[in-house]
Amino acid sequence: MPSDADQRAARQADQFIRFSRRGLWMALLAVTTLAACALAINLYPGAAAMTQRLMMLMPVAIVIAVVAVGSSLRGVSASERAAGMRRLHDDELRRQSVATGCRYALVAVMLAQPLLALLLTMVTMPYPVLLMASASAFVGLAVLLGAMLLLDR
Repeated sequence: MPSDADQRAARQADQFIRFSRRGLWMALLAVTTLAACALAINLYPGAAAMTQRLMMLMPVAIVIAVVAVGSSLRGVSASERAAGMRRLHDDELRRQSVATGCRYALVAVMLAQPLLALLLTMVTMPYPVLLMASASAFVGLAVLLGAMLLLDR
């Protein structure tokens, strides 16, 4: 039967894993929101003013997301946080999922380039370079974060 200290360490490890996963989900949500705004600005140039006004709320949403993610570490002291985060980042499985996610993201961005180039030659848009850059960044980040979420514990 596991001791009290072992159970507490396991609970704390689960708490840090939940913290990490929530942070990754919030990052994926923020990247998706930014990509949607870039797409809206490019596809509907008349709606750029409205999109810019909506983007003024993004810092507020980020603060709310940081507080919500940080609440999952409630009750953990600062020294325990530092040690727990160090253990989380030194975890072999996490490092493997980050490395695999980086490879997947690179492949996805490289495959997206010719597809985006073909799309932009067929369709006339006011800012094709902006669309290609924002779509490439979104694809890379979305694949990286998604792979980390799927491949991690």
